[in-house]
Amino acid sequence: MEASTGLIATGFGVLVTREVRWFNSGEVPDAVRDWFTAGGTLGLREERLDRYDLSSAVRGIGVKYRGAISLDAKHLLHATDDVDLGHGIRGRVEDWEKVVKPIPVDRPRIVEQLVVVEKELLTRVYRSGDETVDGGGPGFGCEVELAALRVAGRTAWSLCFESFGDPARRDAALAEGLVSFLADTPIPAGMVVTSSDSRGYPTWVSQYADAA
Repeated sequence: MEASTGLIATGFGVLVTREVRWFNSGEVPDAVRDWFTAGGTLGLREERLDRYDLSSAVRGIGVKYRGAISLDAKHLLHATDDVDLGHGIRGRVEDWEKVVKPIPVDRPRIVEQLVVVEKELLTRVYRSGDETVDGGGPGFGCEVELAALRVAGRTAWSLCFESFGDPARRDAALAEGLVSFLADTPIPAGMVVTSSDSRGYPTWVSQYADAA
């Protein structure tokens, strides 16, 4: 896979993705940030404020206002716990169906109970080398994200691998993206990535009920 540092512009519509994500409490360790960015040379930085609907999160459904751009809803299609991804990495692999809609300018007053998450995102993207992603082709790839998170003054951080493009290729996209990322940035000795820290955003957000 060919690497780039841009965010995937998925546009609006229905997407099917495969992802594996881990959450940890506290600030992003300097060693992890340095590893992910290859000493500050890789990754695109973005700051964003997302609002998650708590009532949906506790039911395992992801509904969020992504900044001021879109309303995203995601439903879990399938999950496999404790998957051995190689290189000492294990996690919960989840397939999601996502519906992404623009936020209408004249939207009604928001009455949901929302969890506000401040995010600093570092993103790297691995695109397939033989198929197009933009322009209507059946391309596929993998977006790798390191996120520093803040909810009601509390901090956490997340690492995620997420496929994009042709849904039929999501298994290959995730696997190849992981291999390509680690080929560029080998996991440091002593760094542990385990299933106990692996979950999706709805599960993580639901733990912050008292912050909504």
